Amino acid sequence: MRNSVTNGIVSIVVTVALGTFGLLAGCAGDQEAKDNLTHGYAALGSPSRDDEFADALSRADAQIAKAPNGKGSADAYYLRGRAIEQRVKHSEQQTAADLASARQAYLEALSRSPDPKLAQYIHISLGNVCYWQDDYTAALQEWSTVAGKIDDKTLDAFALYRVGVCEQRIGNFAGADQTFGKVAQQYPGTDAAMRAQQHSGFRFFSVQLATFANPQSADAAVKQLAHEGTTAQHLIDPSGKHIATVGPAANFRQAQQLKARFVDRYPTAVIVP
Repeated sequence: MRNSVTNGIVSIVVTVALGTFGLLAGCAGDQEAKDNLTHGYAALGSPSRDDEFADALSRADAQIAKAPNGKGSADAYYLRGRAIEQRVKHSEQQTAADLASARQAYLEALSRSPDPKLAQYIHISLGNVCYWQDDYTAALQEWSTVAGKIDDKTLDAFALYRVGVCEQRIGNFAGADQTFGKVAQQYPGTDAAMRAQQHSGFRFFSVQLATFANPQSADAAVKQLAHEGTTAQHLIDPSGKHIATVGPAANFRQAQQLKARFVDRYPTAVIVP
């Protein structure tokens, strides 16, 4: 099983720009530490093995062992979190463990007075991890901390968009629409603005169970679902395909539970939005 949960389109992936982190200033008096962390950050951008982030993790851990609270410790803990967050996952158990470890590393980094630029990246990465742990309240807090303040406008647009997604997932649909509107207004024509538009206007979640080639099949599925005590609908999408959906769900957790109820029968079921 090869799975890297935090490199997909739902994550905000920070491109490491060497020279912007606290290590260059904070480790100015320790050339060995500076070189070690610089090579560690470089390893994040050039993975070459199945175990591709082992070098970055090893360098981070070496610096932490040497000076857990000293110069460069915020950078080292951030590097540790990134390496663990991004490395290949071979099981659901490893995924859960890595997310928990990465989250702790980012919290440790924040506790060590990182410089403002590094702090932004830590909040973004911590938001990613919280999001993947389904902790949308915490992810909302992390991304709200930096949204509107990031120099990289593409990254800033996605941070603001993710604020809206988290608001939506905890059931604040009106607040999410306001945030999505800001994304469209402040970053028109961007990928984030397009995604924000696609997520706008919803007041509940539903689960799209299956797509059918003809209306009779969709009607039969909806009828069976109704017999089971579920609120089901037969919808037609813009391409003319017939879809069976169930819902509504007031928040994303309820939608996940609804999907889990039917996923054995409908393995391609997806939550909307």
